[in-house]
Amino acid sequence: MSYSVTSRTALINHIRYTNHPLHCMICKKKSSNYNALLDHICKKHNICIS
Repeated sequence: MSYSVTSRTALINHIRYTNHPLHCMICKKKSSNYNALLDHICKKHNICIS
């Protein structure tokens, strides 16, 4: 799955700055904590937050 620059940037900003539930917005996988969620998104969907 590929993302446009705009949607990728929007997703990164959403993850970084929004208080949200601990589930992946792409595949709906639940995570035990915020760091696990970021790790999942980076490894599974190749969207890494620096």
